[in-house]
Amino acid sequence: MLMILPPGHASEANRTRKLGPRERRFAIFGAVVTGLLLIVVVIAVAIPGQKAGKGCLDLNIPSSTGAQPINACGQEAREICSTLNTPAGYTGRLASEYFGPACRKIGLRVG
Repeated sequence: MLMILPPGHASEANRTRKLGPRERRFAIFGAVVTGLLLIVVVIAVAIPGQKAGKGCLDLNIPSSTGAQPINACGQEAREICSTLNTPAGYTGRLASEYFGPACRKIGLRVG
């Protein structure tokens, strides 16, 4: 079946129409929200995280629901390292894979 279109139909279909007030407000709102999200992302990436000082443990322990940041300095770090693999401290995989190497790296005795 062949459809015959009236003259000028293509120019009518290709003509851009003006946005209505509601569409204009929605487009402006979308642009503002996108801009704000972009600013938040840039700030989050640009700000450095916490930096561990000398003699400090700075670990992120992964788990099934995210990660647990561990930041300990001074007496707290010495206590964590000295109680590894004891009933009072961290044991098993946490002690051997995360805390042990981190304690040795900062020069603290393990266990």
